[in-house]
Amino acid sequence: MTTALIVALGAAVGAAGRHLTNHWLRERFGATPAGGTLAVNLLGSFVLGVLAGAAVDGGWLALLGIGFCSAYTTFSTLALELWSAFEDGRRREVGANAALSLALGLPAAYLGIWLASCTPASAVPVAAATETADVRVERVERELSAAHGVQRVDDAVTVEAVELRCPRAGRGVCR
Repeated sequence: MTTALIVALGAAVGAAGRHLTNHWLRERFGATPAGGTLAVNLLGSFVLGVLAGAAVDGGWLALLGIGFCSAYTTFSTLALELWSAFEDGRRREVGANAALSLALGLPAAYLGIWLASCTPASAVPVAAATETADVRVERVERELSAAHGVQRVDDAVTVEAVELRCPRAGRGVCR
């Protein structure tokens, strides 16, 4: 029951945020409803990517991922806008809107995942951030031992370098 309330709180903020973002984009930049939907879906994809890349779980995932992002982004509105444009004979708008939503949404999510996975654990609200230094060193030693055969981490700088590795990219320390 507590998780459902956390999700509801996040959804309330997300829905209001979507409304305010759309309104602001129309007032400030003259955005169309479809442009506002595209903007909130891209931002929501990025935020959800950050949460996934940071391996956020528990209450934070319920609040921000399931609650906020689900209510902030809107596939149903996108589908309705595409159908409306299709019925009105605006085929190019349908194609452009659908293509942009995917062509920009997927990279936005990936960018969020990449940025969060390249951020020191202490800078992102994840479960690992609550570890004591000793527990963190033990966890990193286990991970290094399993991945590279390293038996002991003697230097805190090495631990921080490991924490900065891009787990999804597998290409070393992020710069």
